[in-house]
Amino acid sequence: GNLLAGSMNIDDLREHWERLLRRYHQGLLDAGVGGYGWDQCVRHYRQTILYPVGQGIALIGALAVGGIAPGLADAALLRPLLHCHELDSFATIGAAE
Repeated sequence: GNLLAGSMNIDDLREHWERLLRRYHQGLLDAGVGGYGWDQCVRHYRQTILYPVGQGIALIGALAVGGIAPGLADAALLRPLLHCHELDSFATIGAAE
């Protein structure tokens, strides 16, 4: 989740996240991981994509002070924030599994 939401272009992320996550999930199953269903995997993905939001907030502060790479910090925050919004990631906080 961190890799996808933290580094992919938002349009590519919207188009490919589910296919990539399904591939990841199938790889886990093929490797012998049991008792880990697709719904649980999606829930965990929705939770982990919150992490790059925190990174983006920290990056805004660091880059704003140094005046480095205008727009980079905004992109680093907006990309994962949009993805979190689209997948309603914040609803997974504190909810029972």
